[in-house]
Amino acid sequence: YMFNLTDHPDIAALFEDPAFVALARRVCPAHKTHLDPFQFNLIVQLPGQTVAAHVDGVYFWGATRFQFPQWLLAAMVFSGLFTSEFVDQVQVVAYFHDWDVSSRVPKGAGEFVHFSTIDERTGTLR
Repeated sequence: YMFNLTDHPDIAALFEDPAFVALARRVCPAHKTHLDPFQFNLIVQLPGQTVAAHVDGVYFWGATRFQFPQWLLAAMVFSGLFTSEFVDQVQVVAYFHDWDVSSRVPKGAGEFVHFSTIDERTGTLR
């Protein structure tokens, strides 16, 4: 985990890029458009490797993965009892590479795919 963007100017530039900020604001609910980068992770992979399917840890004001086990934080989310303290997150995956994207086969392979479902009970995205 890396928390200080000033130590990483390339990553800071990504978070400050107007196109990135505009896209992130489109994802955020209208009443929660404050964008404050608080963490970034760097995963280095060789070609052909993948990251196993997983759920990223959630955050609450006063309760993070650094104070509580992630299973408890997940239970807090699904209980619906702590929605006022829940910290909404926009998560982005960026791939840095040297290959020409037009050479991908099949065309469109590797494009961003977004699935969203609103939980009717809580009104939250799941």
